[in-house]
Amino acid sequence: MRTRQLIVCLLAATAAACEGSSGGSVEPETDPGPPACDVPHNVAPAPTNAWPGQLYVRVDAPAQVNAARVFVNRFPTIAPVDWQLGIAWVGAIVGSPDGTLLAMRAENNTTQLIDDAGLDLASFEGAGAYAWSNDSRYVWYDEPAIALYEVDVTTFSRRKLVTTTSGFDTGLVLSPDRSTMVWSHRDGNVLRVFKASVTQAPVDGSAGTLLFESIAGSPGEQGTVFLGDERVLLALDDADGGGIFTIDVASGAAERVILAPELVDFALSHDQSRVAYTTREGVFVADVTSWTPLAIDCSGDENGGLTWAPNDLYVAFFRRDSTPQLRTIEVSIAAADGSGSWSVFSVDSDGDSTIDLPAGLIREISQAIAWGS
Repeated sequence: MRTRQLIVCLLAATAAACEGSSGGSVEPETDPGPPACDVPHNVAPAPTNAWPGQLYVRVDAPAQVNAARVFVNRFPTIAPVDWQLGIAWVGAIVGSPDGTLLAMRAENNTTQLIDDAGLDLASFEGAGAYAWSNDSRYVWYDEPAIALYEVDVTTFSRRKLVTTTSGFDTGLVLSPDRSTMVWSHRDGNVLRVFKASVTQAPVDGSAGTLLFESIAGSPGEQGTVFLGDERVLLALDDADGGGIFTIDVASGAAERVILAPELVDFALSHDQSRVAYTTREGVFVADVTSWTPLAIDCSGDENGGLTWAPNDLYVAFFRRDSTPQLRTIEVSIAAADGSGSWSVFSVDSDGDSTIDLPAGLIREISQAIAWGS
């Protein structure tokens, strides 16, 4: 049992002065450790009859020329197809909620929008921290140290919503009613979450209404997402006080609803009823009413790349097993009800994997994953 503490300053536009320099605080909590976990992880084929859509898996070795690979697997067949895009580097891949489009970070720090057949539809300057609107019409992204943008994918028009004049702005999201925008602003080790009316755009990245401030060491933001029109979820991976917070957009009142030190990744289900998250201990799911975590995978490896199936019954993620000689990346599926998890296919260089890459590249490999319709 270890004590986890995160000092936060929860401020609205008219908030009182913080106590000293740290402001309001979340009381120290005792880490109860991860939930008990006895979920079987199987290497045998999973029950694919319940899997909808297709998985997009990106792997690349940044030091190599034209080494970016995007593999597409259409269920229920386990036979990943190499799209062979022929570009030097691919970063994040984030799929639209309806499963028809992908936002992809590509070489030369550009954003590419591609369809579910790999056709390049549009390209924009800047890349990073992608998020989609619930209706799949808009995608938001960063151009680091410059601005935060919204792209309307029906017209491929781009609009600047936040201008970065200092620090680092990221994680732009809009409320479902499109009245409010929320983003994060980092200045050194301080992470602040701001809001502004969409009608004010473009706004200075450090000049919105302050909702949340974290000053605990070097917290890393894992993402922000709207939960309805009135709350946002914020995930922090700080080793001493990380977890998932809810922030009331009107008042700035914040509450840590899940204590999860060393949080790796998180994702809200399409119907917004559950949140999945990964830590070094495994993969967990909690409903957004009780926030009680349920273990759905207990591998304890470096889990990341979390994404929900279109029907919200399964979660896909990466499991990584690293040694000085070999790095194996395994794509796994877990049932959201905790009934089991399964290895789907793997990427390594020993000749035994579903996707085999040349020896020597795997040690530099990075990855991303998306699940489409």
